[in-house]
Amino acid sequence: MKKLLSLLLCAALLFCTTGLYTVSAVAATSVTPAVEMQQTYFAALDDSGVVWTWKTDSNDVTSATTPTAVNDASELKFTAISTGTDHMLALSDHGKVYAWGSNAAGQLAANPETLAKSEAPRLVEGALREKTVVAIVASNCVSIALTADGALYSWGDYTNGLLGLENKNNGEYAIEPTQIEALRGVFISKIFASNSNIAAIAADGSVYLWGKNDKMQSGA
Repeated sequence: MKKLLSLLLCAALLFCTTGLYTVSAVAATSVTPAVEMQQTYFAALDDSGVVWTWKTDSNDVTSATTPTAVNDASELKFTAISTGTDHMLALSDHGKVYAWGSNAAGQLAANPETLAKSEAPRLVEGALREKTVVAIVASNCVSIALTADGALYSWGDYTNGLLGLENKNNGEYAIEPTQIEALRGVFISKIFASNSNIAAIAADGSVYLWGKNDKMQSGA
């Protein structure tokens, strides 16, 4: 376990020094060891399906100063992780999404007025209750899930258009996983994220981008 975490940490430091930051989607059928980092914390997924987190500064994901297990793989096994600025997502081997950390913008799929944060993984249900999720991405204060039928669902902060949703109620955030209507009928096969943009690749090879566009990074 220590050897695996050391290798993952080295990979994370390499990403930091080269200035790369990409969150990519992975399938829920097997565990792909991974490491992700934000300014205030690290998260690693080992080959047994256990998530480890530790902090470099104050945050709402973890208070641990050394790698600390988040789950017991005999009870809850994770196959993928994705980190946002102050929250993170994990995908279980049963195709279910779990979220924890800050809920300031509803990124845990809960009302911020009743839940400010959680250091324990919380099952995300709502529109995903009967769905099998195959990939996840967390971006800033946004959470997105890709289901087995090629649909995308998002929840969290409306800022910069990261949700890909029409803000019909002029609210600050969406606390229920909501299907991205603009992509209804398009079979999405992969999703990626930075802290300011989301990219989706369709089964036919088409690429869809949304989010911040102050430097034309969304292609428009």
